[in-house]
Amino acid sequence: MRGCRPPKHEHPDSQSPVLFGFLPVRVHNLRYGVLATGIVLTAASASYLLVQPLAGMPADRVRPERTIYVGLALAAGAVMSLGILGDLALFLATVAAGIGIGVVWTNTDALMSGWAQAGQLRATMCPAGSFQ
Repeated sequence: MRGCRPPKHEHPDSQSPVLFGFLPVRVHNLRYGVLATGIVLTAASASYLLVQPLAGMPADRVRPERTIYVGLALAAGAVMSLGILGDLALFLATVAAGIGIGVVWTNTDALMSGWAQAGQLRATMCPAGSFQ
């Protein structure tokens, strides 16, 4: 693990290639304009980023694994539904997917960093970065 380098920057596109890779294709298929496409993609990014400060609160009350399972279920269901939804339902599913991904990412990082021994945080966070 000594040669492992953490990512130089964190960017939502690297966190969920399925959501951020598929979503532009879907909105293009629905013939959304540039503004509507931007609104949908902003909703995905914003929900992903804004849930992160709050995502640890439920994990403090129950085991972090449970919050990760809930986040995975939410993200998976929402992403799978994107192919059949449009308009408001697509927007809401996009927000739900972003929330689910944000919950999973935040709590997985917290869980893995908790496994670190003193002075070995890098050794656990490098595998967490590889899950991107």
